[in-house]
Amino acid sequence: MVIGSWIVSAISFVYFIFLCIYTGIGVSQDYLWFLAAVFFALTGFGLRYAQQHPTRWALRFQVTTSVILIVWAIVILVIQFLVVVEASKKVEPGLDYVIVLGGRIKENGTPSKALRERLDMVVDYARDNQDTYLCFLEDEEKMSLARKLREWQNI
Repeated sequence: MVIGSWIVSAISFVYFIFLCIYTGIGVSQDYLWFLAAVFFALTGFGLRYAQQHPTRWALRFQVTTSVILIVWAIVILVIQFLVVVEASKKVEPGLDYVIVLGGRIKENGTPSKALRERLDMVVDYARDNQDTYLCFLEDEEKMSLARKLREWQNI
């Protein structure tokens, strides 16, 4: 289980780096992945210590951390599977309205990569389904996402 804990720690850290590169720091609760990496790295060291110093406490620690590790892995895999399945579904044409989730707009006024991809998809959908209303959910303090979309794509 020691190596498993360190592997999960490394995967969590790599995913944290991927999120930071893809969406920017501070988006999508990416810090939770960093905390998971630290937690599982420390758990790996704790498991190694417990193996080298067998006591009743060490056995309880090993069982508890093993259960946490397995449950965490199952939950993450199920959630990721559901996200991939739902994201790959074809968008239904002719909807009455589409709700567009907001995202990060950089200081220079450009959307983050994730938001840009979302807006590209909305623009394509809006061009094909002109009777559909677009409802933008956004942070009031930031520039209006609808206005930004109009400026960005000239629609």
